[in-house]
Parts: sequence; C-alpha cells; structure tokens
Amino acid sequence: KDETTSNYSYSKYASEMQVWRGIAEGLEAVILNPSVILGSGFWDQGSSKIFKLYGNGFPFYSNGQNGFVDVRDVARLAILAMESTISEQRFIVNGANRPFQKVFNQISEQAKVKKPTWQINPLMAGIAWRLAWLQAKITGKSPTLTKESVQSALGNHQYSNQKSVDAFSFKYTPIEQTIKETVEQFLASKKNNAKAMILPLK
Repeated sequence: KDETTSNYSYSKYASEMQVWRGIAEGLEAVILNPSVILGSGFWDQGSSKIFKLYGNGFPFYSNGQNGFVDVRDVARLAILAMESTISEQRFIVNGANRPFQKVFNQISEQAKVKKPTWQINPLMAGIAWRLAWLQAKITGKSPTLTKESVQSALGNHQYSNQKSVDAFSFKYTPIEQTIKETVEQFLASKKNNAKAMILPLK
C-alpha cells in the first residue's frame, strides 16, 4: 500500500485476496467489482452523498471521470452470479463511464438547482477536504468530503463491462435513468426528514 492507495481500496483488495485464497482451497465463488454505485439510501453516507451535494446546488466540480453503476444492477448481477454455475471468475460491474461534471450537471438539472460552475484543482481540493475534516471534528458529523473522495474525483478511470454483459446476457440500466429516479427520491426525502429510501427493484 502506498500514499496513492485509499484505505477503502486497500480493504477491498485485501478482502478479495481472501476470497481468491478460498477459491484456491476449493471454494466456489464469483467476485464482482462494481464501479461507483449510484442509488438511494442514507444521503450522508457513501456515494449517495453526491445527490445531497449537487441536489442542493454544490458549486464545484472536477474534470475527472469514473465508471458508474445502478445499485439495482449490482444486486441483479449478484443474484445471477449466485444462481449460475460460473465460478473462479471476476467481473467488473459498470453501467457506463462518465465525466464527473456530466453526472453532477445531470443531478443539478433534475433537482432544478444551479449547475456547478467552479472547476476544482488539486490545491483547492486539498484545502476543501481538510476544511471538511475540521468541520466534521467540530460538529461530530461525517465529513462531506474526504481525502479519498477528492482523489477519486480528480482521477480519470474507465472500466469495461463487456465480460459481465457476455457472461450473463446482461443489460445495464442507463445511468441517466438512475440519476433521474434517485434525484426524485432525494427531493421526496427532503420533505420526509431525509429518510433513507430504496429504488424499486424491477
């Protein structure tokens, strides 16, 4: 592990290595590696935070890009993998690759708030996550931004889902649909004390 590897990434890698060890010892298993998972939930935790940020008009964006996937697609593929005879395989679970700015703009548009207009650079990002950390220490709440989330937002990552599409004849949910439905639930939750919500599994 080096300074460019997040604790989250390292924990996932270490967990996966344990599964591969189990497979080597005879365990039947399939490994799913999802990209950034989008969907409703607790708006102050995980990737659901971006709906709270940009659904409330957060003014900053990054020029990075990443892969995104609907939470329901992750669930569907997990079920298909468990019910299949496939074993000793690893699948990237990714709906689409998108620039962060495009995703943030779509969230803002759906929420009918101003799109982010200020591009954040590494210096600004470093200041932002430190201020968020300090605010969290004072308030006792989880930080809106972290060093790891900022590093991810500045990176450029692309992932291929072809192996999962071919193996399971799978059709991913369009990311635009995921954003639309999740923003609708976020706006509804604002009227309901930010209650966690679940997208319907169709």
